[in-house]
Amino acid sequence: MRALDRDILDQLTRPGPRLPEIEDWLLNAVWTTDRFNECGSSPSRYLKSGEKLVHERETLLSSAADSIFDELVSSPASPMSIPGFFSEYHDGGVVIFDGCSLRELPRLLDPAETSKRPVLSVRCARSAIPSSTEDFIGDRLGLKLPATGPSRLVQRHEFQEQGISYHYFQTPNEVQTISRESSAIMLWSRFPDLRFMDSSARSADMFEGIWDGFDLVWRNTVMEVLTPWLVLGPMEE
Repeated sequence: MRALDRDILDQLTRPGPRLPEIEDWLLNAVWTTDRFNECGSSPSRYLKSGEKLVHERETLLSSAADSIFDELVSSPASPMSIPGFFSEYHDGGVVIFDGCSLRELPRLLDPAETSKRPVLSVRCARSAIPSSTEDFIGDRLGLKLPATGPSRLVQRHEFQEQGISYHYFQTPNEVQTISRESSAIMLWSRFPDLRFMDSSARSADMFEGIWDGFDLVWRNTVMEVLTPWLVLGPMEE
């Protein structure tokens, strides 16, 4: 376990909210492109070493900073909803990678840079563990939807009333024709959540397959959407 150095001691004793500092640490120190490169660009090594860092920090915080639990169970700050995003970006698009987490951030930033999609901000939100896709749809999208599966949203009147064109991608290699006449577009990809349904994928090796699969999924989803666009998530951490 990591020694109790000055930085961590300050975090434990400084008054005020603790979650913002934890979010900053996860986004800018743990699940980053630089650390991925330091791991020899190996997804499995990056995953294992990152999980070790997170576990060490969790152990320390749980034993020395119990006030953090009060923050975790409090009402979170209002996340950006689907209607809120489209009210700001009338010709925008939303892409959801179901099951994506902070761990995959470097993998998302790489094709964004390659495809010349500028990354305006990188943020995260809290969710229950284990998280439920159905509850996420009902609680977090901001469309007053019931708890339901993403495949059942295709015909929902809530999207039609908001003028949103919704598309569901069951498999990574699925290709759909997305009309350019639609101003507000929302794409829901079951990748990488689909990989977690594989009973044989129970080790860090699964992460290698997820890493490789994003090229195809990105091309079939994000590259089909006009900018500006938003990747909502991660749903879990």
